[in-house]
Amino acid sequence: MDDLPPGVLAVYRPGRLPPMPDDALDQWLECSVHSIEDDSSMGLVRRAGALRYELEEDGYFVTMERMISALAFRLDRAREERED
Repeated sequence: MDDLPPGVLAVYRPGRLPPMPDDALDQWLECSVHSIEDDSSMGLVRRAGALRYELEEDGYFVTMERMISALAFRLDRAREERED
């Protein structure tokens, strides 16, 4: 991976790994993400990228949009629980 441009940590190649089904992704996130400290848009994007990398290490693929959506849903749910 030494041939990557400066600042690029990884290259995602859709189709290289099997996609993770939505219900499995939700379960995986339930076990993997215990809190989201930085709830800014950029914080979610950074966290989603890191989690996508972990997921690839586990042998699955998920789109960035799906990962961000799943994290945003978990963040909204956590906010609702704190308000109750």
